[in-house]
Amino acid sequence: MFNTWTMGWRLKKEMYRPLNIGVMLHSPTRKLYGFLVELKREAIEAVGVLEGITRVFASNNIPILSLVTNIGKDMVEVMIYVDMTVSTLKPEHLKKELTKIEHVKNVIGIKPLKNGLLVDTIHFPLTLAEERAILLRRPLFEALIKGGYEMFHEPWAIWLYHVGFKMGYDACDSHVKLVGENIEDIVNIGTRMFAIVGFGILEVLEYDMIQHTARVRVRSSFECEMFKDAGKPMGHFIRGFIAGWFSRVSGRELSADEIRCIAMGDPYCEFIVLSRR
Repeated sequence: MFNTWTMGWRLKKEMYRPLNIGVMLHSPTRKLYGFLVELKREAIEAVGVLEGITRVFASNNIPILSLVTNIGKDMVEVMIYVDMTVSTLKPEHLKKELTKIEHVKNVIGIKPLKNGLLVDTIHFPLTLAEERAILLRRPLFEALIKGGYEMFHEPWAIWLYHVGFKMGYDACDSHVKLVGENIEDIVNIGTRMFAIVGFGILEVLEYDMIQHTARVRVRSSFECEMFKDAGKPMGHFIRGFIAGWFSRVSGRELSADEIRCIAMGDPYCEFIVLSRR
């Protein structure tokens, strides 16, 4: 029996905090503006580049609301959203100052879509670990999950399980490509990616590599949070995802049962993974 490999990074639940990915700001009473600063490749190893960029705004008394760096195969850039409500400067003046900084190749202005609404109009597609990704805000993923139940009723739960299984299997396969076949590394990257994409906070409590069984806990499941007070387990997509993930790890088809669920009033969801054979 192998127990809890993830103690090295696990935080107490109250220590987690939301992450705003920084591609959109909405403050109707403020004058927002954005700058995309394209850098030369050598800026990666240079010291003080970000300091020089932020100094341009600090010296002009312009607050920085968001700063995101983006480093890819063919790009090195910094995206900055600022509040110019009390500034009399024009964005063109700041662009000129930014282009004078060493290692800066180009500066692109990002205008608000309307007063107080600033959205990234430059980047596409969104990627995670060099693979294309999509984002679904709560109104959209709730429409997808709940809308399916409204249209198809209980058979929708079966569909969610099987889709989750396939996604979990393929997700684990991608994790193996990232970190190799070491089981501890696979578990660590898998649990972190589960949180990064917003599914929930996953903890592998037990995993028996001989019997191919596991006990898994999920806190703040995005799926089950939609069904508070349902009185029954509702984590069908997550249950399938976990079963598929462990099936790829073990090399045989496994299933998962949800024995605790926040939809039943439990403080977290818990799943038992086992072989049906």
